[in-house]
This record gives sequence, structure tokens and C-alpha cells, in this order.
Amino acid sequence: MRTVKFRDVLWSIAYRDGSDPGVDLLKNQASALTSYINAWVRRLWDSTDWPEWTAIYRYQPDAAHYISWDAAPNDFVPLPRPPEPSAPAWKIGKPLKLYLLDPKTTWLPVDTPFRPSEWGIHCGFEHGRDVWLKFMPRPPEYTSVEWDVTNSYHVDDLVYWPVTGEVYKSKINNNLGHEPDDVLLANQSPLNVEETQPFTPPNPGSPEVNAIWDIFGQLTNPPVSTVVNGIYSAISREPGGFAIPDFPTAGSVFIVKVFDAAHVLLGQGSVTADGLHDKANIWANLAVSLANVPALDAFLIGTHSEGVDTVISIEHPSGFTISAQWTPAGGFQAALATRHDQTYVAGVPSPFTNPPPNGSIFKIEVRDASNALLGDGIVTANGTDNRFTIFTALRTQLLAEPGLAGFVAITLDPGFTDVPQLTFEDNSQFTVTGTWTWASVVYQLWSSQFSAYSPAIPPSPSQPQILRLAITEQQVLVNATYTLTFITGDSVEHTVTYIASRTDNALSILTGLVDAMIVAQDRDPFFAGVTSVIDSVGLSVTFTMNVSLGETALSATLQPPGTAFWDIIHFPFALMDQVVRGAYADALAEQGQTDKATAQEQIVPVENQVRTSGELAPQYSTLSDQQQQRSRYQVK
Repeated sequence: MRTVKFRDVLWSIAYRDGSDPGVDLLKNQASALTSYINAWVRRLWDSTDWPEWTAIYRYQPDAAHYISWDAAPNDFVPLPRPPEPSAPAWKIGKPLKLYLLDPKTTWLPVDTPFRPSEWGIHCGFEHGRDVWLKFMPRPPEYTSVEWDVTNSYHVDDLVYWPVTGEVYKSKINNNLGHEPDDVLLANQSPLNVEETQPFTPPNPGSPEVNAIWDIFGQLTNPPVSTVVNGIYSAISREPGGFAIPDFPTAGSVFIVKVFDAAHVLLGQGSVTADGLHDKANIWANLAVSLANVPALDAFLIGTHSEGVDTVISIEHPSGFTISAQWTPAGGFQAALATRHDQTYVAGVPSPFTNPPPNGSIFKIEVRDASNALLGDGIVTANGTDNRFTIFTALRTQLLAEPGLAGFVAITLDPGFTDVPQLTFEDNSQFTVTGTWTWASVVYQLWSSQFSAYSPAIPPSPSQPQILRLAITEQQVLVNATYTLTFITGDSVEHTVTYIASRTDNALSILTGLVDAMIVAQDRDPFFAGVTSVIDSVGLSVTFTMNVSLGETALSATLQPPGTAFWDIIHFPFALMDQVVRGAYADALAEQGQTDKATAQEQIVPVENQVRTSGELAPQYSTLSDQQQQRSRYQVK
């Protein structure tokens, strides 16, 4: 927390009031100003969720699921440490959030609803043994009464020490004759911890995976045909819109005929109604009857619905025509409605036919990972062999290539005759490409990789996690507390501490921490799984974690010592301007200058807004400072 001396706050008010605090600030005047300061600190202390004095502690709720307002925490989670107020730091002031797990061990939302009451904070009914409470401690209190060498102070008594300009709180009873020390109770500072080897779980390995390529008798960029097919439709109604009964009478006959361009009959389909099936079923059977005519094998014949009508669609690249009629049972023959949907245009068909045209060339190449040719096959079409026959010849040539002799398989799928498929398989990295050349134009055959080659990975054992802690001689402080906290994957903390003596150096502190871990094995089996090796030259210690511990986080902190008799009560920098302005307004009001006092007091919210806007300023976006901005503080 950023701080200012209490003397700077007190003297700022005196200067505004026209006094020289170093010369003519009387004790009773200082006491009055201090009372105004304390009042405004209480007012502003939790008006904003100041991050600098927000703490997270672990608590154990009682049987009624409450945390008492005066409850002592189980431990301290080293987020920004709160200042040392006159009330003990663990006294809860303003609760902010309640967590079911330690929030510093996960980014997941682990907070839970809570309810403050006169008895404390109710934690709900779904918590475990411990909960973590994020709160602001109670506001500090200050005094202008100077330390008196003849006075015996009790615990929590406050004194002002003009030598340093700070306020101190007694830590013991019968505190007589001990001058307040200017000992800064600094935040816990982290020590240098690095992970030199991450934990690696055992790898069962994996078998070798062969590369597989398929190449097809199909082009990726086929030449476009300019032929426009002729299309005719036979509709389940009479011309002029006269409907046919939904269930035609048994014995009714339906006929569709197909003629070539010279009006020579190519074939016909017919269906006789049985009185049980509707006309949609009859039209479907009529289409099947047409499709079974050998002369119409090359025609595309299908059915679809158009409103209440069923339509037979007939398509072919020729100038064919159709006719359709039906004869009701015991009646006379009548025409059925037909429609000419598309006129045949004799264009240039695609040369990639089956069989392919005479003189066209098929070529397949197989290359290794460095693009060196392993083997190829080349076949020239004779105009009569179909694509499957050509691919069979290509396979024969490829099997005879010396560079492909070691391939696992080169197979031709017999199930695909119109679009043949050659499959290559080998335990190497290779590629397959193919071309078809016609009229000096090269087209690419379609190929695809079904699976990539992956070499076999042998099984490997777990690799233990190795952590390294280093301490410099500059980090050696007498009576400082050095703490190691190992946090396992289940969020359980395993902690050891060591307090430095006057004769300790960095190496002896490391040795003391390792010895503390050995002693702790009796109470915490975790430490039996940690192997420690001290580097006396590099002033570091290496911790090798047993693989059974999995991945472990290590937090190493240095807590500077405090005086044995006094705690310093810092004044937060973030509140100085507002408190000075408000306390000065109270001083003016005490003197009867109510108009000036009101004007000064009205500026306090502005001062507070200026300070909070600086404290809680949004950060720039990671992509652009022109995007929507968010608070720099992680919301938990």
C-alpha cells in the first residue's frame, strides 16, 4: 500500500488553517484536528473497494454457518496486505465476496452468496470446512498524543512519534521506556522461484500410423460441357387442368411414350390401376416402368410433386419428345398433360467421358517427403477401355516400380467402376498426384490424403517436477520470516517457515528451510515426497517433487520483521487529499466559518472521485486502446 506520514496529513490541515505547525500548533489544536481526521477516515475508508487494502483470509464457519465479525482467520492469503489498523488486521470490516475454494489457485468462478447480519456473515449451507472471505478491514485510528517515556502503555494504545511523523500502536502491556521504531511493516515480498522442469505424466506411447492416399478417376477441374439437355414432364392431370381422380378406377391404364428426334418410338411405360392406390403411387410405378426400358437407360427419369399433381421428369441430351394418355376403365382414351421444360441444344460435350477419348493420357506419380520421385504409371487411352480398366493398368505399372516395392499396399477398389479409386498405404511420408492430358491441356486427377504418417512413440515414464528457489544476500534480514507454501492440485497448502537470526546468511536460511521441511515430514507426509538439493555456490535450493504429487505450485515469501514493542499505523496515500479537505472543513465549521466549511466539504466528493478514477482506472485493451475498456482488476 502506498502511504504518507501522518504528520504530512496533520500539518497540511494546519497550513490551510493559517498556522505554522512546526512552531505554533498547540496540543489541543492537534487533538481536535486528529479527531476530524479519524472521522473522515472512517467515512471514506470503505466508500470505495480500494484494492490496496483489500484482503482474503481463510475462515472456518461455526456450526450455524456463521463467521463472527471478530473471528480470527485460519491463515492469510498474500494478496495486497491490508494496513495495520488499530483493531487487529483480521477484524472484518466490509465483506466483499465469499469463496468456496482458494481463489488464487483457480480462475474458475468459485464465489458463493453470503448474508451479513448482526451475528456475523452467514456462508450458506453448501460450503466445506473452510471458506475464503474477501473483505476490507476496519478503518485505522490515529492520534496526535506524543509518546511519553514515563508512561506505561497497554496493548493497542496509540502514540505519535514526532521523530518519524508516524503513529504507532503498542503490541504489549507494560510497554515502558521503549521508543517507537521506524520499522516499515512491508508487504510480503516474493522470493525468486522458477520451474526448471515441469511435471510430465506417464506416456503410454502410440503405435505407428501409416500414411494413406486415395486417387480417383475423376478430375478436380473437368472441362465444361456446353450441351443443354432436353427435359419433358408428364403430369397427373388432363390438359386444361381437368383432374384425374385421386384413386383411379381399377382397370384404368396410364401410358407414357418417349420418341427420338425423328419421332421414332424409343420405349414406353404403362401402369394399370387397381383401385387401391392413388395417382401418386401410380406415377411412381409409371416412372419405374419407363426406367426399365433398355432403350431409355441413358435417360434421367424421376418424379416430384407440384401442388396436388405428381410429375414424371425425363431428361436426355437429345431432341426427344414424349406423349402421355390414360384410358379410364370402361371409358375412352384421353390425353394427359405434358410440358416441355427445356429445349435440347447440341453443344460440345465434355471430353472426359467413360471410356476416355482415344489418345488421352493418364499419369500417376508417387513422391517421398523430399519430393523425389518414387515411381509413376502412364497409360494412353485407346477409346474403348473404360476408366476402371485404365486404372487397373496404372496399378500394374506402379506395383512394378522399384521405388514402390516396399509399400504396404497399392489397391484398386472393385466397388467403384465408373469412378475408380486407387489406394496407396505405406509407413512413410509420401504424396500421390495424377493428371489427365487431352488436346495438350493437362487436368488434375482428384487425390486426397486419408491419414498422415505418424511414427511409433515408445512409452515413457513420468518426469518429476523440479522447482528452484534462490535467495540473495540482500534478501537476508534479521528476524525476518521466510515461508515456503507448496500448493498441490487439490488446493491443499503445505507450509514451512524459518526465522532468520543475526548470524544467518542466504545459505543458512536455505538450509533452515530444508531442515524445517524434514522436521515437517512427521506432521505432513507431503514433505517426504520432496527431495531438496542445496547449491552453496548459486545460493539456491532445488526441490524435486515425487511424481505421485503431480503438478505443484510453490509460493516463497519474505516477511520483514517488525519491532517487538510497536506496530506502525500507516496512513493511506489514496485518502490523503479527501481527508485533508474534509478535516479542514470541520475545522472551519468549529471556528464558525460555516459558509467556507460548506464549500470545502462539497469538494470532498470531487476529490474522492478524482482519486478513485486514478486508483480504478480501466486498462487498455490487449488489442487496441480504442476498444471497449475494462477494469484493470480481476473480478472474483
